[in-house]
Amino acid sequence: MIFYTLLSGIGAVYLCFLMWSRLKKSKQKYQAPRIIRKWVLDNPEGELYEAFITSDKKVWSACGRYAHSSGSASTTWSDFLSGDLNELVQSTMGQKVLEEMFECLKQQNIK
Repeated sequence: MIFYTLLSGIGAVYLCFLMWSRLKKSKQKYQAPRIIRKWVLDNPEGELYEAFITSDKKVWSACGRYAHSSGSASTTWSDFLSGDLNELVQSTMGQKVLEEMFECLKQQNIK
């Protein structure tokens, strides 16, 4: 009987520890992903195009002068390297930017 009481006490202390550590983690502030590299094509009489690579392993493409009203799209690094968003980046930013994006991703040591 004493053994079960001791065991349940240890279990209760461990459960409290788990709850405390989870609460501590949830209080940590959100940090936005860091922009690794950014490309901008700004035509003053036309559209604003941006493409960037972020530290959360995403590739973004956005267009539109006012808060990217025309649209934006994103994909993962590996999907970008396998062809996702390539046509969009090439048609809006050009072949040179597309090649620079590939080179930048290859330098990130993707596994």
